[in-house]
Amino acid sequence: MRLTSDRANRAYPRIIVDHRYKVLYCEIPKIATTNWKRVFLMLSSKMSPSLKLKMNGNDIHHKYEKYTTFLSALQPAEIDEVLRTYYKFVFVREPFERLLSAYRSKMAATNEGMFASIGRSIARKYRNNSHNKDPHPSFSEFLEYIVKTNTRTFNEHWQLQEDLCQVCNIKYDLIGKYEELQTTAQTILDHIGAPSNVTFPQRSDTYLTEKTNRLLRHYYQDIPPSLLEHVWRKYYPDFQLFNYTVPSAIASLTKL
Repeated sequence: MRLTSDRANRAYPRIIVDHRYKVLYCEIPKIATTNWKRVFLMLSSKMSPSLKLKMNGNDIHHKYEKYTTFLSALQPAEIDEVLRTYYKFVFVREPFERLLSAYRSKMAATNEGMFASIGRSIARKYRNNSHNKDPHPSFSEFLEYIVKTNTRTFNEHWQLQEDLCQVCNIKYDLIGKYEELQTTAQTILDHIGAPSNVTFPQRSDTYLTEKTNRLLRHYYQDIPPSLLEHVWRKYYPDFQLFNYTVPSAIASLTKL
């Protein structure tokens, strides 16, 4: 008997499997996925914990990808078995904050490749100021693109979180919040019996929260309230499903 709906298999290529500790993790971009992959590489015993700080993000997502097993690589019967018996978790993030993080890392002037191409396309299509020759889209232009584009064609870095990991169709044991990442990560590692030398990279949640609030105010303060409302409506499923409210730094700018 299938334990999930047919839509759930859309998440399978995103779900990392560790058979030794019987755990599944669904990765959502811009929510500490690099560090979680780092942890799973250490859990796999194919990577020494002493190397964890030497692995940069590019290596983790490319060079060492061969050491990572995804749910989609398993046979259907085995998929049903691990979904039924393994510990399953995913992390989510406040939508406005995640969207800004995606813009800063993928649309910035230093970014090249595929995202540079997307950025130039956005700038050409949504720019009103013909005197602005910057090939990279402004944050406002990026948000215009977001609200006027069908979510089915979104890149994974700004796709709805519910859709990426199919939380309505896969029964996760834990849906963690990015805002409580450090403590929740340790709870997960304790639960699965991870060895003491496998730890989630340290970070200061208080410092990051303060930094995030400053960035939110800086980037969103000049965005028209009507555009903010359209963005909110676009991501309403994530706000509702994960019980998020509009950050105070943004709520003060509009009636949301």
